Amino acid sequence: MDAWLLVLGWHNVEPTWFFPAAPDAGRRGLARQLAFLRRFANVVSLGTALQALVERRPLPPRAVALTFDDATAIV
Repeated sequence: MDAWLLVLGWHNVEPTWFFPAAPDAGRRGLARQLAFLRRFANVVSLGTALQALVERRPLPPRAVALTFDDATAIV
């Protein structure tokens, strides 16, 4: 079975001292990227997609799972 899952990850959206950007530039960029994915991909839950792959069930065409790592957040 040919099954493909593209996993996309974002690290942060807001500007930081080591990656400065114009105000809201990151949010606008993320919104554009999500709009593109909504139009051209099938966004699936990562857990559901991984379980389907383990069970050798088909994924929808152009399956994409999204992740977000906010490890730079200061708590």
